[in-house]
Amino acid sequence: MIISFFTTCIGNGPIVKNNYKTYKYFKNNFNKDLKCHYVTTEEHPHWKDVEIVDVEIFNLKSKKAVTMLLKYWCYVRREKPTFVVASGPLQSMIALLVRLVFRGKEKIIVNNHTVMSIFLEEQKTFIDRKLLKYIIMFLYQFSDLILAISKDVAEDLERFLKLPNGTVMVAYNPSYDEKILSLRSEKNSHKWFLEGRTVVITAARLSPEKDISTLLKSFEILRKKFDCRLLILGRGELLEQLKNEARLLAIEPWVDFVGFVPNPFSYFARASVFVLSSVYEGFGNVLIEALACNCPCVATRCPGGPREILDDGRYGLLVEVGNARAMADAIERQISMPNRDGIQNRASEFSVENTRAVLGMTLWAKLRMKRSSIGEGC
Repeated sequence: MIISFFTTCIGNGPIVKNNYKTYKYFKNNFNKDLKCHYVTTEEHPHWKDVEIVDVEIFNLKSKKAVTMLLKYWCYVRREKPTFVVASGPLQSMIALLVRLVFRGKEKIIVNNHTVMSIFLEEQKTFIDRKLLKYIIMFLYQFSDLILAISKDVAEDLERFLKLPNGTVMVAYNPSYDEKILSLRSEKNSHKWFLEGRTVVITAARLSPEKDISTLLKSFEILRKKFDCRLLILGRGELLEQLKNEARLLAIEPWVDFVGFVPNPFSYFARASVFVLSSVYEGFGNVLIEALACNCPCVATRCPGGPREILDDGRYGLLVEVGNARAMADAIERQISMPNRDGIQNRASEFSVENTRAVLGMTLWAKLRMKRSSIGEGC
């Protein structure tokens, strides 16, 4: 028996880690002989930093849809996976089309990590948006199970596919890991921690949807009241632009673009407040990691998972997207009167045991029944 995770890129990000946790949980609890494949279109240079064993990597080495489809079909025909978990609209469409055309027997689980309406809005042309919309609406009906990583993502997809409420199964990411508890205690020699500074921190890909620009503007406002520092963990295409923005805001001496770090938890545990400034998020794994490190959080009330993770403000403060003033005020509140009540317990609710038990039972039940359309099977 094989479970195959079909993703765009094998990187060192949360998708690879969460897929591996899912595989190990299923192997330990449902089938001891289960094997795991990662099918990808490219390998991130740092993917080997992730601690995964007992996994076969199949690199299709193509970003072109037609070539990817043909290579994926060859993979399925040769390896005959039992389950295919497709992450992302393109991977889902390819997996479903290949099975439909070639009458495959693999069970296909479409796992949605992004808000579909926003994904379509980001397509370059009106024709692209309309064409993708109808292709997705047609193909997704042939899936065995449709997952979403947050209620917000699920409800958006149900509206898009015109499905009854509850058709899309919510399966939160298994972002919490007890290893965080030991990793957060590891030594951290960043000078601002050694100096006992008040540190605001974020960790994100430096790309437009993360809206680090608003965080920089809010930090500039905050600096007028607090002698604080800002640490930005992560890499991305906007690095130089954001550094320039920090210079223009005259906050450059108090902002450190740290880049990638193998252990962000030792940073979270020592920071005064964690900030997620995104325009949208599928889920928001890093929020759970910050909560697990007992770090008070501020997040935008953006489409996706952050509002659910923080339980509408119970476990952290929520602000409107793009509002630098409101973000600065919320950060100030968390510095002055930090809210740590129950935040570590909240993080533990997103363990692999809590997020994958029902999913595992659902998948193995589907092995015992004839494949049906989503209208009947979900």
